Amino acid sequence: MHFHEACELVLYLNGRGTINAGDKPFPFKSGTVCYLPPGVLHNETSRTGYVSTWTQFSPARGMPRRVRVFQDGAHAPMRKIFEVLLHEYQKDPGAPNAAGEALVDALLALLAQRDSREPADTHVYHLRDRIVTHLADADFELEEAIQRLPCSRALAFRRFKDAFGLSPARFLVQRRLHQARQFLAIPDLTIRQVAQQVGYRDPYHFSKAFRKEFGSPPSAWREAILPKTKGMR
Repeated sequence: MHFHEACELVLYLNGRGTINAGDKPFPFKSGTVCYLPPGVLHNETSRTGYVSTWTQFSPARGMPRRVRVFQDGAHAPMRKIFEVLLHEYQKDPGAPNAAGEALVDALLALLAQRDSREPADTHVYHLRDRIVTHLADADFELEEAIQRLPCSRALAFRRFKDAFGLSPARFLVQRRLHQARQFLAIPDLTIRQVAQQVGYRDPYHFSKAFRKEFGSPPSAWREAILPKTKGMR
């Protein structure tokens, strides 16, 4: 067991194990993020081995006072930032690095955003991230994603609607169709191609859903907005 005078943010890249922080054990796997405030005794144990990356920073940044353990977002924002941060550090270890400081600030912003959520809502935010990541995936199984949550389907629906004002299924449809409007502003894309870009295999089903959402078919909406976009640079 050891502790640091600085705050520490750890991302586990692969493997499984347990981090014992304070007097509580927290399991970790690939994608787990652990925030450790200054002075918290901790160690890690693993039967299979693991790889992690970490950064430390000053405690005078308004960070949480308690240990936080959670999974990175569906599109792995923290992992991407850590990878660039590691690259910046390896160029000249120990040297002042403005880019590295900015990357740490980005990590802290993500951590602060995560910490502002109610613990009960953490899982539905993760579901939201999965939905947004798979808007173009016609094979995305929303029910399967919901079943992976550590709560009942009914509770997941209620928490999701409380957080975003829509059911998960309605949220998925709405995001796909609003993204479709952006693609329809691209003249070179056919209606079929736009449908495929937002997860619809069948252009007919796409047009039907689009008309229901916006009151007109995709072709009419495109005709209405294209004259306005032709003159734009």
